[in-house]
Amino acid sequence: MSAALGVAASVASGLANGSWNLPTKPDAPAWAYAGRVWAWENIWLVANLMIPCFNTAVVLLVIGPETLRAIYDAATPAQMWSIVVPSLGWGWGGVGFGQAIKRLGVALGTSIVMGIIVVIGTALPAIMRAEHLSPAQAAGAALGVALGIAGFVLGGAAGMSRDAHRAAAAGAEPAAAAAAAADSRLRASSCALRTSSRAFSVAALASARAASASARATRASSAASRIRASAASSRFASASRSASRLPRLRASK
Repeated sequence: MSAALGVAASVASGLANGSWNLPTKPDAPAWAYAGRVWAWENIWLVANLMIPCFNTAVVLLVIGPETLRAIYDAATPAQMWSIVVPSLGWGWGGVGFGQAIKRLGVALGTSIVMGIIVVIGTALPAIMRAEHLSPAQAAGAALGVALGIAGFVLGGAAGMSRDAHRAAAAGAEPAAAAAAAADSRLRASSCALRTSSRAFSVAALASARAASASARATRASSAASRIRASAASSRFASASRSASRLPRLRASK
């Protein structure tokens, strides 16, 4: 029963450790991404307030308040400081962990930080208490550290590859949009050119028609002037003949 409980706790802690930074991930589901309404420091403040409270509540639930009080009562000041100082380091490390995720991304930041945690957290106690380890235990610890590092390296490489593909896809979308905009502008320019050409043709045709009408009017006016001139000449000739007959008529009388 204890082994099954340990496996279940390991699985649950692994799931929690892999998803705790989901609220800081921009491409997380809308219901989980807290960056829409909070800045990074607000998210981290709430997380660092909840983690000690939750952990303390779990510890009290498991071992009971009396046992925890007896442990603290029996601890010496040096032992208490050995708890306080690493706790301060844990707090600063948590802030740095958040900044690594913010600046490097979840995949790469988590891989680097967890790789360092695995190496230091496993290798440092083994080195400091090497006399208590058998050769088989030391080899097992070294193998576990190597496997953990390899796993985090592969995870980081996969995350970087995914981010590169997403960046390439995101870069292709603006390029396609720019090409579509350029094609739209080209079509609009072509349509405007055709419209201008048609308007110029219509204006040229109207001008030609106006010139033709003006020429016809000029010819008509010239013909009318010739007719009037001919009529006036006829009247003048008739008046001249009448005037030339008048002396002869007078002489015959």
